[in-house]
Amino acid sequence: MVISALTKRCMLSYPEGMAENPHANTPVVKPAANPVRPELEEQPVELGAAVPTVSELLAVVRRQIVPLGAVVAVIVLIAALLTMMMTPTYVASSEVLLRTDATAQLFPLGGGDDNGRIRSVSAELEYVRSDAFQREAGEELSRNSFDSNSSGSGSSGSSVQVAVSAKQLPATDRRGEATTLVFDASAPTAEQAAAAANTYAETYVTARRQLDLEDHERRVDRTEADLNGVTERLEELQEPIAEIDGFIASSRDLETTIALLQERTRVVGQQSTERTRLDSELSRLAGQLRSLQVEGVVLERENSGAAVTVAADAPLGQASPNLIRNLILAGMLGLVVGVMVALWRDRSDTKLREPLELAMTGQALLGMLPASDGRSDAVRSLATSVGFARNATSAQVLQVASSNASEGSEIVAAELAAMLARFGRRVVLVDADLRDGSLSKAINITPTLGLTDMLEAPIDALESTRIDGLSFLGTGTTDRDPAELLASPTLARLFGHLRNHFDVVIVSSPAVLGTAECRLVGREADGFILVAGRQVVRASDVASALQLVASDGQQILGSVFNEPTERPISEIASTQLAQPGAEIRATVLAK
Repeated sequence: MVISALTKRCMLSYPEGMAENPHANTPVVKPAANPVRPELEEQPVELGAAVPTVSELLAVVRRQIVPLGAVVAVIVLIAALLTMMMTPTYVASSEVLLRTDATAQLFPLGGGDDNGRIRSVSAELEYVRSDAFQREAGEELSRNSFDSNSSGSGSSGSSVQVAVSAKQLPATDRRGEATTLVFDASAPTAEQAAAAANTYAETYVTARRQLDLEDHERRVDRTEADLNGVTERLEELQEPIAEIDGFIASSRDLETTIALLQERTRVVGQQSTERTRLDSELSRLAGQLRSLQVEGVVLERENSGAAVTVAADAPLGQASPNLIRNLILAGMLGLVVGVMVALWRDRSDTKLREPLELAMTGQALLGMLPASDGRSDAVRSLATSVGFARNATSAQVLQVASSNASEGSEIVAAELAAMLARFGRRVVLVDADLRDGSLSKAINITPTLGLTDMLEAPIDALESTRIDGLSFLGTGTTDRDPAELLASPTLARLFGHLRNHFDVVIVSSPAVLGTAECRLVGREADGFILVAGRQVVRASDVASALQLVASDGQQILGSVFNEPTERPISEIASTQLAQPGAEIRATVLAK
């Protein structure tokens, strides 16, 4: 609505002097154009969006790149310090090859089927993880390598930790399916990790071999006992026959002998089935005993049943903490936190960022001045808008000020005065910032005659400038209180003289908020122009300044959205206003 009204105002007439001034060859530019951010022209303003779009998020990141980078840097630095403070951990692994069928023999839970083999491996893992084995391995580690506080796998407070796992190997040779037990040892040093992994593996192989030998001895004893039992049973079966044979040998009667022979045949017939069974059992047990004797020879070797196939070497690098990984994770976390902080800062930051935000204050937007590229054209557009406003309001004395300092109002006033002079108007630029006087210091024309001098005594000369039709009135040389000087009735007479001799009087005033000088000068002004610095002033300060000016009865012509330039005031003044070595101009003010 504000921009539309301003556009209609711009269609009323051309600025004064443009037709007859050879420099005023620029066509009318609508104030709604945005030289700072052209892509924002005529874009609707969406307020209260809950979730920012990707483009909005990227814009926030660009605006808040410094705090975002600071958050990322702090989190990465903290992660680096914590990582360096952590005790390093090294991991070494050793592997033990375990025959599944041997496992089944060692642990009676196992059998010949798949379920039996799985149960056997589970039993092996249960044995290795038992407190008895852990104590034995820990004692062996203490005796053979270094003093260890390890009390078992995963025990809290120990410097060495050993974990065991199993992996099944396919049947690739005549030994059939096998299982590998993997011992993973973690320790503060690489040597401790390797020593722990190897010690646990060797302790397991030794313990398992001892268990195999004990089990073998039990099976040999059991087989020999069974063999002796079968032999005794055969001897028991032989006793009745031997007794009958004795009777036959001592018999002298043929009939008795025949009867004894028949009895012997009957007894032998009765025992034939049992004897055949016992002979078969005796042969089986004898063969089993021979196999056990061979197996005993095999078990005497250290690699029987289980053997260390992969010995642990000292690892070259630490497993944890991983500095690179931690820094990457910290960077990702910092980026997330940084974006959240950036969004929070952006939402809580009420400083003006876009021209439309200034237009939403309800005042006409006279112009948008970028920091560098296109600023000259933007100042020309501003001067055009000010010319339209002057035609509509008959304002001759224009006060240019900002809500707070450092918004570039003095630069805008100087540029506007220079451009209006180029349009063919007789312009005087007055530096009414008696506290700072930065514009007067920048122009640096000697002698420094100024506003305070004219307020204290009648002086009839003004400073020359490079631009025809532009004069300059600096702050002056007195040290009296600025508010006291500006409250003097002489100020009204001075501005009356200026009105008589110039078409336009541009007054660069102090900030509206915080001092009384701006309001004192405003009593003599016909129109007020507020300069709002991009990313400098808060919307609340703009509203307060406009309300204060309006309460004094001043006519507000509009506002200027200014992106503070990095160029110093002295550079702008020297290129546009100052005329080094210029003499004092002829009298332009009546005494």
